[in-house]
Amino acid sequence: MATNPLIQADWLRPAIDFLFPPLCLGCSDFHEGDLDICNTCLNRIDKREHPVCLTCLGGLENSVECDICGDDAFPLLAYGEYVGPLKEVIISLKFRGLKSPAALFAQKAAEQFADAIAALKPQALVPIPLHPTREYFRGYNQAALFARELAGQLDLECDMSLIQRIKRRRPQSRMNLRSRTRNIQGVFSATSQSNEPRRLLLVDDVVTSGATIREVRRVLTGAGHTVVGVLAIAHVEGHNA
Repeated sequence: MATNPLIQADWLRPAIDFLFPPLCLGCSDFHEGDLDICNTCLNRIDKREHPVCLTCLGGLENSVECDICGDDAFPLLAYGEYVGPLKEVIISLKFRGLKSPAALFAQKAAEQFADAIAALKPQALVPIPLHPTREYFRGYNQAALFARELAGQLDLECDMSLIQRIKRRRPQSRMNLRSRTRNIQGVFSATSQSNEPRRLLLVDDVVTSGATIREVRRVLTGAGHTVVGVLAIAHVEGHNA
């Protein structure tokens, strides 16, 4: 359906802002600015300045390599912790149909982890897929939105053709680690288009225990690819479920 051009007219913007004042997604207070989050909330985000190894959960302060895990290391690059304003913004992105935060945090994450991403040398970004039914009812995949914005920031391809979610299971959020790992097994399948082996960086909105990420990595590795790490908007620190 075409959008009424009058709705986008500049002269209507003051009236729209008066009727529907712009509110910060982090604190719900009125704020004047181009972003959906106020500067106060942006500054309150608990940022992750360094990658984390998803294998041992140790910090990787100087590189994307882990002195403990060696070749088994799997770096997680998360912009911030899933608490406070960042959590509120992600909830709006994920469940309230507000897509603009994907572009904001793609820019922030690309700037924050420029050196780490360069060290990983990915050839493409791969967002974690939703089940088609869930994506249909939500209207979009928030991880794919974030990945497409990141691809533009990093001048990389966003490839959504390599893996698909073939089974719908219970949400992972309220399960412990053992249940999460069991619940996610067999959910993903590599597609027939996975012909040329590539270095891939996975992309998701929130990473908790990493059970989903590890399963996607296992499937893509089985298809001949090298999964070099995962980049997310947020990480749930200390979550063993």
